[in-house]
Amino acid sequence: MRQKCEKTIIGLLQTVIERVDTLERRITAKGKDAVTEEPRRWTPKDVERRFGLCTRQQYNLRAKGVLPYIQKTPNGPVFYLPADVLDYFFGDCGV
Repeated sequence: MRQKCEKTIIGLLQTVIERVDTLERRITAKGKDAVTEEPRRWTPKDVERRFGLCTRQQYNLRAKGVLPYIQKTPNGPVFYLPADVLDYFFGDCGV
């Protein structure tokens, strides 16, 4: 019985150590990428999840010129800079 408990504890410890190592690798990898990474852009889904602004409302605001956006090609994906979205909600343009 005691050997079974010891094996279980050792297995759990190995799992914990493996997960800590994985997290450590992720953290160090993010630290290296953060220096060369451009400012993060939000997709329309990100804005919808964070602020409840549906994609149709976003389209209307873009068409009016109220909500600035990035679109590299004419029919390409739409992105927003976080500062622009926050400025719309909390700046002079919002509600």
